[in-house]
Amino acid sequence: MATVLVVDDRSVNRDLVRTILGYEGYDVLEADSGPEALQLVELRAPDLMISDVLMPGMDGYELARAVRALPASSQLPIVFYTANYLEREARPIAAACGVDHVVAKNGDPRALIDAVAQALRVAPRARPSVGEEDFSRAHLHVLNMTLLEKVHELEEKERLNQLVEAAVVVGGDLGGLHTTLHRIVVAARSLVAARFARLEMVDVAGWDLGPVTDGIALRSRDPLTEGSIILLPITSPDGHRGTLELTGRHTEADFTANDRSLLAAFAHAAGTAIGNAHRYDDARRRQAWLRASTEATSMLLSTDPNHALFSVVRSARLVANADIAWIEVADSSVVVVDAPPDPQHDELAPGVASAIGEGLVRDVGETGEPVVIDDAARELDNPVALLADVAGIGPLLAVPLQAGSGFVGVLILGNWRHRPKFSRLDVEMATTFAGHAAVALEFARAQADRERLRVVEERDRIARDLHDVVIQRLFAVGLRLESLCPRLPKPEADQIVEATEELDHTIDDIRDAIFSLRNGGDGAGLRERLQAVIARAEQTLGFAPEVRMEGPIDDVPEPIHLNVLATANEALSNVARHARSSAVQVRVTAAAGELRVVVSDNGRGLPADRQESGLANLRQRAALTGGTMTLEPQTDGTGLVLTWQVPLPTADAPA
Repeated sequence: MATVLVVDDRSVNRDLVRTILGYEGYDVLEADSGPEALQLVELRAPDLMISDVLMPGMDGYELARAVRALPASSQLPIVFYTANYLEREARPIAAACGVDHVVAKNGDPRALIDAVAQALRVAPRARPSVGEEDFSRAHLHVLNMTLLEKVHELEEKERLNQLVEAAVVVGGDLGGLHTTLHRIVVAARSLVAARFARLEMVDVAGWDLGPVTDGIALRSRDPLTEGSIILLPITSPDGHRGTLELTGRHTEADFTANDRSLLAAFAHAAGTAIGNAHRYDDARRRQAWLRASTEATSMLLSTDPNHALFSVVRSARLVANADIAWIEVADSSVVVVDAPPDPQHDELAPGVASAIGEGLVRDVGETGEPVVIDDAARELDNPVALLADVAGIGPLLAVPLQAGSGFVGVLILGNWRHRPKFSRLDVEMATTFAGHAAVALEFARAQADRERLRVVEERDRIARDLHDVVIQRLFAVGLRLESLCPRLPKPEADQIVEATEELDHTIDDIRDAIFSLRNGGDGAGLRERLQAVIARAEQTLGFAPEVRMEGPIDDVPEPIHLNVLATANEALSNVARHARSSAVQVRVTAAAGELRVVVSDNGRGLPADRQESGLANLRQRAALTGGTMTLEPQTDGTGLVLTWQVPLPTADAPA
């Protein structure tokens, strides 16, 4: 059988050819270079040589010429076994070297077998000599083509590596949505060596998430050609959509078709990364909402619910990333506000919050459904819209505090104007949070009611004992003393009369105490509601105000209660925000047909140029009930004294 010499610098190629020819019964010799092949040709005199074209040192063309130069092998059949892209370029120079057959490596193995068989069947013939100049020219052409193809392969390989690296950078490390958007523009600009990249994205609700930029933007006077701009759409599986814009190249050349195709592949990976980042943000925010809900529930059940409302409002604001938040309790003037200091906005006063939230409380209370407002200045009715515009409030979200069929109040979240509106996830999770808080609040209130009922029953027992035992005994002692007066000298009798009068006064005091015990223990009196408002103010003041309440305050008609509570709430809030005081006195007096609320502090007072909002509401409340409100410094010129007074209806006048 014929002997075939296989020459290739890669062992895997030699093994493949040896296997193919071995099945056909050929005896195969191997060489990994041109010089080794020449030695085997001289020593073993093979019947045919199969050679690779591209080899280091001596390539296939030079090897063929060297073989033809040997007298003993000048007619040796030679087959070139080369890469696909060189097959067409290799044929002319192969013919010039006396090589009749060129077979592609990635083709059908049968082609190689047929070429070997045909070369061995053909009788040796004279090979034309080729001039050195012609050979060098043809050889150089093939080498140039080979070099260009290799460079192209390397460039494509490098660009593919860059694409993979960019995709890994963008989507490999799971992060937040805005972090992922920034990674996308940085990776895209680096991928095609662009000078500037800009990404505009909108979420599923249509809210603008950008722009996100990287690099240095071109000046407006710089000319832009069609080839210097790439606009690429990006979409995510969950509905985010946007446009990636790349402008200019550092090389000053236009973008190529390969650049565009590379970015198109990158855009698909970027869309997937955006979807993953959005789901990651959603999961993280849901976890934060659930954690805040658990903490709020625990807080409401472990402390006085009225004191815990401020912490509940703050938790909701922080988790929702809102600028302001407040709770309005139904059938009450209680408004709990939380808003961090902002140099561009005044702090939201409880009176302003109550005015803005009044319509939201009504709408949410009637429907039991959340209310979402994208722009309060445009969507609310005047004059509330004007008030929101002056306060700088834009988006609003109001969710019900509802436990079963009972409406407890409303949780309101807000952002300053030009800040993001609230998403579907915010609505869903805030509603769940408010529901949990409402159930805990109602449960805590039920516990407080049971405790209050126990106290009322105990007060009633004490009142009965005082009336049935103590007063009766004192009355009997008085009668016995009076019976002694006729039998005593006048000085001693006068002392007895004075003693019996003191006993009468004591009995009157005990009766007042009995009345207070029986009428002040139902939890609905103005006195207790005022104490709750003042207790909540301790959290913002940092100390406990001095409180004095005089007269039958619990006999004040119910319609006046809300005005009194709002006055105390607004006055103490102003002291906490502006006064910088170390002491506050609250005095509430019901006497002589008038109710008076006086709040004084030792602070610095209100700024002279401050625009009134909550204070104006207090003046209006007083005027509507025929009263007045004054605001003046204390007698020593320090601090501030707020006096709010209204007439009380007489016994024969309607309340």
